[in-house]
Amino acid sequence: MSDEYFNPEIIEKIKAKTEIQIKQIDKEQKATIESISSETEKKIKKLRERIIEEASEQAESEFQKEKAKQKLEIRLKKTKFQDKLVEDLIEESLKKIETLTKTEKYSKSLEKLIFDAASTLEEPDLVICCRKEDEKLLTKEFLAGISKKLKKDAKIDTKFSLADKFISCRGGVILQILDGKIRIDNTYEKRLERYDEDIKRELSLMLIKE
Repeated sequence: MSDEYFNPEIIEKIKAKTEIQIKQIDKEQKATIESISSETEKKIKKLRERIIEEASEQAESEFQKEKAKQKLEIRLKKTKFQDKLVEDLIEESLKKIETLTKTEKYSKSLEKLIFDAASTLEEPDLVICCRKEDEKLLTKEFLAGISKKLKKDAKIDTKFSLADKFISCRGGVILQILDGKIRIDNTYEKRLERYDEDIKRELSLMLIKE
């Protein structure tokens, strides 16, 4: 082999050229690695953001479900409380009514119940359905007094008679026309029942405010 291949200058040139190529390759590799790393980081970031977003959406969904569940439970508790309170009020009222039926005030109460129902029906002949215990109170004189009051205050001529059968209730009366097709139930239970919805409505408003 010729000595020119071992010329130091040539060897140095080869080394220099080789080093330049190595540096260029190294530079290109670093650029590629950095590019890959950058893309990877972007993908990781997007993935992390998506995971966080999905987790957040799931958490929000669970929160809303739990919130709706709690609202429903509270509403049911309020409704149960309201119904129980109304039941207790009605039961307490009925107990007071039972006490009332044993006093002199009861005859005044019966008079008003009969007068109010007769004023609404405006019929010349009405039948009164009452408790067996109240038969002794609804005398001819007592009923004649109501007829007289009706004529004076409401300009209505009405005669009363007692039904053959007694009713079962805690107090009050039922008034009906002779054929029984039209009647007004003025028993205490029925009157309390008519007030039931009003009581519930008032309680609902109170509970909402609370």
